[in-house]
Order: sequence, then C-alpha cells, then structure tokens
Amino acid sequence: MGMVQDKLTLVVVALNARCHQSGSKEKNHYITNFLLIIAKTLVDDFGNFDMYRFVQPFKLEDLLNLALEEWNNNPQKTPVTKFQVEKRVNQAVKVLTENAVLLFDYFSIEIDSKSGHFLALPILLAEYIPQLEGLADFSLKLAENIDRYRRNELECLRSICRLTSEFYSLKRKFCTTDGKTSAVHNAALDWRWVVEHLLYPKFKNSNFSPDKNLVTDGILRKLTDLKDLYKVFERC
Repeated sequence: MGMVQDKLTLVVVALNARCHQSGSKEKNHYITNFLLIIAKTLVDDFGNFDMYRFVQPFKLEDLLNLALEEWNNNPQKTPVTKFQVEKRVNQAVKVLTENAVLLFDYFSIEIDSKSGHFLALPILLAEYIPQLEGLADFSLKLAENIDRYRRNELECLRSICRLTSEFYSLKRKFCTTDGKTSAVHNAALDWRWVVEHLLYPKFKNSNFSPDKNLVTDGILRKLTDLKDLYKVFERC
C-alpha cells in the first residue's frame, strides 16, 4: 500500500485497556493499536532514550510490596502469604538491582543498584508521563520476567519491551473523571489530547508503511471502506 501516513485523518478515539485509534486513508478506515506503536518506538530508539527523573525516587521494596498488596486484593488472584510476599520482594529487588546496567543501557530505566531506588523512566513520547499508578505492578512484572528469561537474552529484551509498552499505554482505570491521564502527578494531560496530539502524530509521521506485516502484527486492522458502506445504504 506504500507510504500513506500523510493522508491519514483522525476519525474517532476509543479508550480501552489498550488504547486504539481509528484513522481514515482515502476511502478506507483502519484501527491502530498504539501499544504496538509504543513498542516500535522502543525498538527504533533502542538504547537511545532521554529520561524523566523522579524528584523523589521510589524505594523498590515499597513498590514491590504495594504490587503484591494489590495482588492480594484482587479476587481473581490466588492470595500469597506474608512469607511469600517477603520472598518475592527480596528476589525482585535482587533481580532489578543486578540488572540495573542492562535496564539503563538499553531502556533508560534507571535503578540505583546500591540504594535499591527507582530513579528514572524513558521518554517515549514528548510531554507524556506514563500513568504512575501502574509503576508498582510494572516493577514486579519487570523483575519476574527478567528472572524468568535470564538464560535467554533475546526473550528477556522482548519481554522488557512488551511490559514497558503495556505500562506506557493509556488505561481507563487510571484516568480521572475529568479526563486526565493520572491523578498522582501535576503534569497529567487530558487523555484525548494525548491520543490526538502525541500518539496519533507519532503513528502518522513514523517511517513504516501499512503493509501486510502490520496487519498480521495487529498494528493496523482494516475496518471497512466507503464503497462497502454505500452498498449497505443502497439496500436500505
């Protein structure tokens, strides 16, 4: 289909667990999964990100305990005992601090290996700070996935890309009632503005074509085209 991003037009926004965006090109309509757009940013700029530094670093132990507290409060999860919580937290802190160099060099995720504090996150979209309500869960999943794939470097890097993409994707449950992306930091933006002015242009101005691989990977899904819609209306 060739390069068509310059002809794309914003049609509608839908905020789900994973943010999707609809766009139109000429007479066709497509839906775009921006989780995969963010993942592509991680691959394109691999090892070369600017960073957001936390004014007050987060202690890993506190984040991980919070994540497991949320786990135990989830009726769909099997509760873990106090002993299991302590064991998982200690192991997760160990994994993250031991892999601090890898996380910093490739992803600009900065962890102080001595103090055990989370210091910084990568800038994947200018002006956009991810929903920090998910930082605790991200930290736990990050540690446990690195531990799981520690003998397979490629799978380890892939899992970090996937988890980081999920963390940066907009989630409805963290948005405020007035449409802000987060309730925990003053720089939160309106989620509709984020989609229209940050995510959508990122896709529109990117250097890839909507070929069959993008359809296969789920980055683009064709919804319909006007010709088919006209046929439906003619029968009414």
